[in-house]
Amino acid sequence: MYPRAAAKRQVALCTGYCRTSTADQNPDHQIDALLRNGVDRDNIHVDVASGAKASRPKLDLVMQLMRAQASRGGPGKPGGPGAGGRGADPGR
Repeated sequence: MYPRAAAKRQVALCTGYCRTSTADQNPDHQIDALLRNGVDRDNIHVDVASGAKASRPKLDLVMQLMRAQASRGGPGKPGGPGAGGRGADPGR
């Protein structure tokens, strides 16, 4: 018989990102979609950037958060909880 291991509860961090090309555009529809899909309003990051080479500081922040979480082995790491099916075997 295996000793009973204490289970660590991992909570998936849902982070959302949206972008508009100009300040005249309204990101509300994108934000509403993220909220409907379980992203907390505090975890939604919005950039206003035009062009492929434009600076996107909020996207950089989101990518940094995701890399930090993955390096800790948290949700979102391929094969781990919150991986969105990447590397996970749903038949297990």
